Amino acid sequence: MNGNREHINDELLVRYLLGEASGQEILDVEHWLKKSEHNKKYFDHLESIWLESGKLPFRPVDVDRSQSWTRLSTRIDAHEQQVSQPKTISFRSRAFRISASVAAAIVFLVGIYQLFIISPQPETIKYAATHSVVKDTLPDGSLITLNKNTLLTYVLLKDESQRMARLNGEAFFDVRHNPKKPFIVEAGGAYLKVLGTSFNVKTSEKNLVEIVVTEGKVKLFMVDSLSNDTASVLLKKGMKGQIAHGQKQPQIIDTKAPDELFWFNRRLVFDETRLEEVFLILQKHYNITIETDDVKTGELKLTTIFTNEPIDSLLKVIETTFDLELLKKDNTYIFKRKNDENN
Repeated sequence: MNGNREHINDELLVRYLLGEASGQEILDVEHWLKKSEHNKKYFDHLESIWLESGKLPFRPVDVDRSQSWTRLSTRIDAHEQQVSQPKTISFRSRAFRISASVAAAIVFLVGIYQLFIISPQPETIKYAATHSVVKDTLPDGSLITLNKNTLLTYVLLKDESQRMARLNGEAFFDVRHNPKKPFIVEAGGAYLKVLGTSFNVKTSEKNLVEIVVTEGKVKLFMVDSLSNDTASVLLKKGMKGQIAHGQKQPQIIDTKAPDELFWFNRRLVFDETRLEEVFLILQKHYNITIETDDVKTGELKLTTIFTNEPIDSLLKVIETTFDLELLKKDNTYIFKRKNDENN
């Protein structure tokens, strides 16, 4: 393992991740992170391995810190010899090769079983959004934004070894960084683990869970109800993950909808998007009707980003970009080609 980290060694970085670093060591690490982009990338790499290790300190497991460091050190050496690519990890298929991963999976399952099945119901705090978007702050300082018709339950664990929340609906999380207390979200039967990052989670009838990561890294878990196999995928900034009904493991989705987070940030991202699709999205979010006098207009492709734009301004951009004529009648907008003989 490479120990030449400009006066910061890997042992100290792991203590920082564990939340066991002293006050001065924390300052040293944070100063080191600010010194160069290389340092930050190395720390991100180490944190990725930490997340992939599946370390979930559920009661009543007594974690041997020395053994934990040995396992993590081995993982770092292995990762330094591989191309860094996001991948799906099936714990069962690697059971005899990576015992630490199997142990982590067992710890995870036992913890969930004890927390939700045989343990007394823990105290909870409920956050609900019905007819409008709701913003709030969790007890740990994390910020949440709940979409309409969403319920979030924050679980108050007595040992405070981790942070736990259950989600039904859609919410954007800005999780306060705390390496000593991982943040776990249970959503539609799936589980997400972070140390501190920003992401959007959505549960629906069509897909068990969808997640879009805007900052940091998120580990997405699922447990097979028949075999009890645990599978996971590590998602990084800009990536989208999904677990659909019937799937055996989480999937990474290559494309995101132009209005993926419109409910949260009023942002539309069009990349060579047909106007036919653009109009459908605008009608959905702005409660308007858009018509054209030529089917070929819908085949034109738009590439631009709109952020919190009023509909009239947004449609004006489309009109100018494609040299169209825009007419308005009540709540209906009509795009016409300027060379139309009937014009």
